This record gives sequence, structure tokens and C-alpha cells, in this order.
Amino acid sequence: MYLTVDEFKGRRAAVRGSARIAVDPLGLRNPDVPSEVSVRTGGSRGAGSSVPINLAFARDGAVNMSLALEARGGTQWLHAIWEVPGGGALVHLLECSALGARPVRWFSQVDPAAP
Repeated sequence: MYLTVDEFKGRRAAVRGSARIAVDPLGLRNPDVPSEVSVRTGGSRGAGSSVPINLAFARDGAVNMSLALEARGGTQWLHAIWEVPGGGALVHLLECSALGARPVRWFSQVDPAAP
């Protein structure tokens, strides 16, 4: 069944014809896939959501990153992260660590002096 973003996030019931189904986002998670790390979305259009991350997901991302770097001759490059502190940056750090490319710098998109 296709879900809109609002249905997927539990903001609105899924209505198909005369059927109305309340959606609980927690009920959509695969119980057979463990979640070792939990990150939060930025909540740009409402409250942030918790997103479970499986370390196998980060490892797969590291494989993809490794292939991309190898194709560009970049396996020996120095690496930096330029992201908002939080979920995406954490996954990126895990990916870099998995392929042995520890970032030497982190450039934040958020002013640390901001409230």
C-alpha cells in the first residue's frame, strides 16, 4: 500500500475508498532489522522524527563511498564533513570510519554561537 508522507509519519489516517486505517510509524519498522543507532530528523516541517539506523546500512554506505573514491583516485585523500550536527553527520562519520577514512575536519552548517 502506498502511503503519503503525512500518513507515513502518523499525522493523518490512510484513507482508501471506504477503508480508514490509523498508521503508527513504529508499526512500520521491520522487527527483524536491529537498530543500533537512533538519529533524529531536522523537523523542518514539524517535530523531528526518530530514525533507527542499522550499522549494516552504514557499512553498505561505506562500500558505496569506497567504490566512488576508488573510481576517482581518492582513497588517500584527506576527508572532511560539512553537515549540520546530528543524524546525517553521524551516519557519514560511521561510513568514513568503516572504510578507514577518518575525517580530519568537521565544518558545521550551524553557527556554534547561535542560540
